[in-house]
Amino acid sequence: MRKQPQQERSKVLVNIILQATEKAVCLHGLQGVTTPKVAELAGVSVGSIYQYFEDKQQMLECLLEQKSQDLGQQLKQLLSREAQQDLGVLVRLSINFGFAALTGNRFYLEVIKHWHNLPQSRATEVMQQHFFELGQQLLLKHHQGLCLNNLASKLFIIINSTMYSMMRYLGSQPSVLAQDEIVEELTHMIMAYLHYKPTEK
Repeated sequence: MRKQPQQERSKVLVNIILQATEKAVCLHGLQGVTTPKVAELAGVSVGSIYQYFEDKQQMLECLLEQKSQDLGQQLKQLLSREAQQDLGVLVRLSINFGFAALTGNRFYLEVIKHWHNLPQSRATEVMQQHFFELGQQLLLKHHQGLCLNNLASKLFIIINSTMYSMMRYLGSQPSVLAQDEIVEELTHMIMAYLHYKPTEK
């Protein structure tokens, strides 16, 4: 950002601009978003936007970071509520949550279509950090029956291969593959990679 908002009024204004950016993406697609269109939707002047953002790319970057934070927090809340479930169930829940969140919002679908052309580095970093923290908590809690050697490396591979597979699947719609099949195979892949052996009750 050009400058960080300090006062509450400024923070509200920045949030309004980011909400308008999301709406502009949904209405016009990523390629059709312009600063004047965002300003019109936000009900502010273009000059007000330039006080905080250098260009539309910076607005998109901040919006993606904000959305990544939101998704990470929602997933943490979901897994906290379902904490007593088996690890395989939690992995499946997480993947289903990701698909539901991405397919239930036109903004995310537009982002997925143009993923490689977006200023995504910080947003990806935020998302990966949430997933890394959750992964550590889950695997350490459900450590029985798991091979946890090189945990950080394993989580890096699990997170990135799962995210990439989901992005590729959603970005190539319509697909001959069923989403449920993708969820099951990703869950199986993760559990097999961890050499998971359920403990007998």
